[in-house]
Amino acid sequence: MDLYINNSKSSESFAPGASVSDLLESLRAKALEDGHAILSVTCDGIDVCGDRVTEMLERSLSDVGRVDISTGRPDQLVGDALAHARTQLAATGDFRQQAIDAFGRSATTDGVAALGKCLSHWLEVNDTINKSFTLLGMTQSGIIEDQEKIAELLAPVMERLNEIRVAMEAADYVGIADILEYEFDDVQQNWHACIDMVLGHIDDAVATATTQTCPF
Repeated sequence: MDLYINNSKSSESFAPGASVSDLLESLRAKALEDGHAILSVTCDGIDVCGDRVTEMLERSLSDVGRVDISTGRPDQLVGDALAHARTQLAATGDFRQQAIDAFGRSATTDGVAALGKCLSHWLEVNDTINKSFTLLGMTQSGIIEDQEKIAELLAPVMERLNEIRVAMEAADYVGIADILEYEFDDVQQNWHACIDMVLGHIDDAVATATTQTCPF
């Protein structure tokens, strides 16, 4: 098995019968000593992510031809991801108004299309916040203390999204328009508060650079 770490071939050796999971645990411990984390893993060209994570982690290294691992400080990666999340939140403003206007004039198809774009952005923002929190938690123990606060901030967000889901199932487009127009400004601020909280755990220089590249 050939092991490449940050595109450089490694001479690391492992015990017979070791699995991909064993490999990652060993490398994760070494990376943490320098404040780094494992950012991505590829086995024989296949990303170790999604539904295949368990299957890939259980593979024996003797059955793998090549493993590519990317490590680094998660600060910049998280800063960039959260900057993009802010951009997505800003973009939903236009889509949300388009949906409200369309549902108001009974243009259901247009309204659903605009709402779909909003939901896609909102769900991705949620995912980015959760993944950023988890990634920083690998190297910064202090962030775990904010887990409950973030959960509290995201709770009303999920409630509004669930209300929209229920209204969609009932084809209550007037109700959806009301939720979008009167109930989403506050929860949008909750997303921003979560992003600010996670950014607060990033080095000041990175946090400042990220804020300066975002127009809000």
